[in-house]
Amino acid sequence: MSPDVRHGPYARRRFVGSDMPIFGDFAAAVQQDTGRWVVVRSTPERFPTAWQLRIGMWLLVGFLIVAPAGYLFSRRLTEDTAPDQHFPGLDAPTERLDLHRIRAHATSAKSAARSWRSALVPAAAAALLLPGIVVSSDVFMNHRVYANQEWGRVRPAVLATLGQPEPIVGSVNGLFDVDRKIAAFLDAKRLPPGSVVVDSGSGFAVIAASANPRQFVITSDLDFQGAVVDPVGHGVRYMLLNRSNSQYDAVAARWPDLAADRPTAFWARRDVVFPSGGQAGAHEWALWRVEP
Repeated sequence: MSPDVRHGPYARRRFVGSDMPIFGDFAAAVQQDTGRWVVVRSTPERFPTAWQLRIGMWLLVGFLIVAPAGYLFSRRLTEDTAPDQHFPGLDAPTERLDLHRIRAHATSAKSAARSWRSALVPAAAAALLLPGIVVSSDVFMNHRVYANQEWGRVRPAVLATLGQPEPIVGSVNGLFDVDRKIAAFLDAKRLPPGSVVVDSGSGFAVIAASANPRQFVITSDLDFQGAVVDPVGHGVRYMLLNRSNSQYDAVAARWPDLAADRPTAFWARRDVVFPSGGQAGAHEWALWRVEP
């Protein structure tokens, strides 16, 4: 949508920053499998929000801590690392140099000069990391929309460590347990290449967990569409499909009767059903055997 639109249902909000590309309303139309269209619009939100103000304050505090430390550190680097030295081994030009005493005196002077600087380095690093740690922790513990993966994986682990009883709401740890079971089940069959058709969009975890990925015909293969439509003609032995509505699956879309457990294809024999186990976001899989 053009940023110049100011009227009607798509008019942009008038506030500071509304003309910047990152802000403003948007609308997206998505066509479902049924043919119906769903329009998704952004939620109006002022800038800055309370959360954004809090993040900005933490960054400001971090800058106020790090900037003086960086200044002092740079000043220290530019100073002479060794003060004026008097070498007791050289009391007169004609005396013989005691090189051992000169080296020991010079080394001790340089070590004293470096001691303060060596302590400043970890202090400056800690001051720099502290705001980032606080901001990151606040985001993945309280704001799912900004850190969805961390909110579902890191946050439950932190809460469990702190003693919160499981199951923790929103946890997706263990999401791919079913996929690993399917991979182990298929690997045990020692199938030749191109034996199992699977949509790699919904089944990527099965493929990644398999010790024999060549057994799969995946979405990017040139013969994938042909194998989905005519598995018998392409020598396919198994069709693996996601029978739940958790994610689009090309195999289930082509064979909705298999997803509904009402096979009409002459070759279809149900082999195994892998339930999701109640895990949020997990797929329920069905493995169909192809028998010509």
